[in-house]
Amino acid sequence: MPYIRKHKLSNGKLSKKYYFTISYIDDDGKSRKVERVGSESLSETKRLARLAQTKLDQASVVASTMKYSDFLKLWDNDVLNTNHMKENTIKQYHSIVVNHIVPGIGNRKLNKLTPRIIQSFITSKKADGCSKSTVNSILSVVKKSLEYAVVYCGYLSSNPAADVHLPRYIQAPKQIDPFTPEEIENIFVHFKYAKIYPAILLSYHTGLRLGECCALAWSDIDMENHTISVSKTVVGDDIQPLPKSKSSCRIVTFGVKLCHILEDIRLEQMKNRMKFGKFYINSGLVCTVASGQMLLPNDFRYFNMWCKDKLGHGSFHVLRHTFATNLLEAGASLEMVSKTLGHASLNLTATTYSHVLDTRRNQLASLMDEAL
Repeated sequence: MPYIRKHKLSNGKLSKKYYFTISYIDDDGKSRKVERVGSESLSETKRLARLAQTKLDQASVVASTMKYSDFLKLWDNDVLNTNHMKENTIKQYHSIVVNHIVPGIGNRKLNKLTPRIIQSFITSKKADGCSKSTVNSILSVVKKSLEYAVVYCGYLSSNPAADVHLPRYIQAPKQIDPFTPEEIENIFVHFKYAKIYPAILLSYHTGLRLGECCALAWSDIDMENHTISVSKTVVGDDIQPLPKSKSSCRIVTFGVKLCHILEDIRLEQMKNRMKFGKFYINSGLVCTVASGQMLLPNDFRYFNMWCKDKLGHGSFHVLRHTFATNLLEAGASLEMVSKTLGHASLNLTATTYSHVLDTRRNQLASLMDEAL
């Protein structure tokens, strides 16, 4: 509580204005007091004293003595170790803290972190060769953690990273290299009897992501209406209730070919159920090993290695790109393809598959010449 009084003047009278004394903790952790002039009004002086005390309290001893690395442990415990974030996000944040932030600015004290220091750190990550997405993730973690220090902990009066920006990246757009029909045929032949074959077919015919294929249950499939409800994904060895983002929750339509493929997969599972008997695990999933257990993303490592070794490029995700490319080349609308893939925006689809759109534009120009 601020101490308020009037000064006694040399003539023995009291001063017209009030003065208030407030306390604070300096950078060495010692208690200090400072007196400031108020106004002739007692209520106004009390108001000024409260404002001044609040400003000093916001720069408390914790902020001046705690290292950023120590605060990140607190933030980890309070925020990351809760159920408010997806497992993949938590793993990514942990990796960023351990591999980038702590080695870079972890020894800095909270109240010594300035916009200039943080901007220099972020810019240096680009110079170290980090990609734009990596640097963006690092900056996001710094901003979010320091915002927690301001809003929830009261360790800082403002976020020093609030106005820090990404360094400029001049990058050519990534060229999507889908599988050719010949490469797809080679994949089908080589992996026909592999446990991951159903997932390969599923992604090729629907554009589902790897985690979405692993999490797909028979209850998500409407065989009568030829639709798949995408609402889950696999992260690590667990099924999460939501896929990559809210836009990823979607209904995907499939054709007669995949319908027959799904019927064959279900028949094979019925045979395996009889073969394994009581040891069969009825997971209810579409993509499983012979015993009924769920397929995991790690089971597809060999597929990625084989593609790069035998085809010179590719991964499981390229099956998704191949599906989208085939749709666009067949004349499907960009909006329909975007919704089928579960992209967050139409612009993302247009940017990713710009090479296909360029080809279609050239074809349109030829058609216009013929028509006119």
